[in-house]
Amino acid sequence: MLQVTFLDMAIFVIYIIAVMYIGFRVGRKEHTNAMGYFLAGRTLPWYAIGFSMVATSISTEQFIGAGAKSYDVGMAVLHWEWGMIPSFTLLAFVFLPIYFRRKIYTIPEYLERRFSSTARTIFSVMTLLSYLIINLAGVLYSGGYTLHKIFNLPLMLSIWLLAILTGIYTIYGGLASVVWTDTLQCILLLAGGGYITIAGLMKIPGGLSAAVGTGERAHLFLPMNHPELPWTGILVLLFSTNVWYACANQFYIQRCLGAKNEWNARMGVIFAAFLAIILGFTVDFPGVIAYKLVELGIIPVPPESNAVYPLLIRYLVPAGIRGIVFAGLVAAIMSTLSALINSIATLFTLDIYQKFIRPQSSEKHIIFIGQSAGALLLFAGTLWSPVVGTFPTIFDFFQQSWAIMAAPFSVIFVLGILWKRANNFAAVSTMILGIFIIPLSFILQRTVLPPGFSFYNLVGIFLIFFLAWMIIASVMTQPQLRAKIADFLWFRKMVALSPEETPQPYSWFKNVWLWWGIATVLTLGIYIKYW
Repeated sequence: MLQVTFLDMAIFVIYIIAVMYIGFRVGRKEHTNAMGYFLAGRTLPWYAIGFSMVATSISTEQFIGAGAKSYDVGMAVLHWEWGMIPSFTLLAFVFLPIYFRRKIYTIPEYLERRFSSTARTIFSVMTLLSYLIINLAGVLYSGGYTLHKIFNLPLMLSIWLLAILTGIYTIYGGLASVVWTDTLQCILLLAGGGYITIAGLMKIPGGLSAAVGTGERAHLFLPMNHPELPWTGILVLLFSTNVWYACANQFYIQRCLGAKNEWNARMGVIFAAFLAIILGFTVDFPGVIAYKLVELGIIPVPPESNAVYPLLIRYLVPAGIRGIVFAGLVAAIMSTLSALINSIATLFTLDIYQKFIRPQSSEKHIIFIGQSAGALLLFAGTLWSPVVGTFPTIFDFFQQSWAIMAAPFSVIFVLGILWKRANNFAAVSTMILGIFIIPLSFILQRTVLPPGFSFYNLVGIFLIFFLAWMIIASVMTQPQLRAKIADFLWFRKMVALSPEETPQPYSWFKNVWLWWGIATVLTLGIYIKYW
C-alpha cells in the first residue's frame, strides 16, 4: 500500500466532488428530451469533443495494461496512440460527413440505411455484448485492480465503488454529463501521466534517448516473427482495429454526433489527433521508462507486469502530489466507464427497445429506458469483471478481443461507405461468419497455433478472409438499388464542409486541412525517428 497523506486524500476527494457536481449540473439541462439525453442536444464544441474522445479511449487498461506491455516489449506499444492518424483521417473526412449530414443517432442506424434492418440489429447486439464482456468488465477490473494496489482495498469492493460512483451521474445526465466531466478528467489524466513521465526521465542519465535505448525495444516496428507485436500485426491494428474503433464504435463516436455542427465534429477529431501524440508519452511510455529504471537499479523488479505503474507511483511521486496522480488514474477509469454506460443506454434504447418493443414511446419513457438499460448492464459487467484476471495481462485481454472483433466490421463499414457494389447479403453474411470466427480464433490460439505465433497475425489472416468474402459475395449476388443507398455512399466532394454550413468561408486559422496537416506531419516525424 502506498503512503497517502491528508493532502493527497483532500485533492482526491475534491476531484470526486467536482466530477459529481459537473455531471449533475450539466446533465440537468439536457435531461428533458431524447436528443438532449443521448446527443447532448447537438451543442458540443470541438475542444470538449477532442478531450472527451481522448478521455473515453484512455482508462487504466492503458495506464496499467499498456504500461505493462511497453515494459515487456518496448516502443512498439506506442502504436496504440500514435497510429490513430489513418483512422482519424477516415473518420473526419469520410465517415463524419455521412453520419452528420444524414442525422445519424447511432452507428447501427447507418447500417440499416445502407444495408438492412437485419444488419443493424446484428451489429447492435454484437456491440452491446462486446461492451458488456470486453469493455465494461475490462475497465472495471483494471480500475479495481489499481485501487486495490494503491489503497489496499479488496478488489471486488474497489470494482463496485467505481461502478456506483460513475453510474450515478452518467445514468442521470446522459451524454452532456459524460462529455463535460470528460474534459476535466482528460486534463487530469494528462497531468498525472505527464508527471510520471517527466519524473522518470529526470532519474535516467541521458534522458529520453537513454530511456528508449537501443536494439529491438527502441523500434516501433518489430520483426514479422516477433511473438507478440510483429509489424504485420501492427498493420492489422492500424487498418482494422483502429478503423473499427474510431469510425464504427458508438461509445467513441457519440460525442462527435453531438457536435454543434460538422466543423466542430471534424476539429474535435483533429484535436484528439494532437492529444494522441502527447498520450503516447504520458500513458504508454512510462513502461519504457520503468524498464530502464529497473535496469539502473533505481526501482525494484515488479512482481508482475501489471504492477509497473503502481510501482512508478510509489518510487517517483512524492507524498502530497500523489493525490493528483490518483485523481488522474480514477479520471481515466470514470471517463471510459461513463462513455460506455451512455452508449449502452443509447444503443439499447434506440436500436432495440424503440425499434422492436415499443416504437411509440414518449420522450420521458425513452429516457427512463435508457437509464434502466445503462444501470442493468453496468451491474452485469461488474459481475463479469473477475474473468479479466484470467488473461496474462490486462492489455492482452483488451487488444486481442478488440482485434478479432474489429476485423469483420472494419471491412463492412469501409466497403459499405466507399464501394457502391457492397450489398446486404455480403454484409450480413460477413457478420455471421465473424460471430463464429471470434470464438474460433481464441480456440486456435490456445490449442492449435505453435508457440510464438502472434495472435495479431492470425487476425490478419481472418481480416483478408473477411475482405475477400465480402467482395466475392457482393459481386456474385444482386446489387442494391442505387437510389436507395446513394445518400449513404461517400463521394469526393464530401471532403469539403457542406455548403449549408459555410455560406462564408472559415478564416484560414480555422481551416480543418491546415490542422490535420500539422498533426499528420508531427506524427510522421515521430514514426521516422522511431521506426
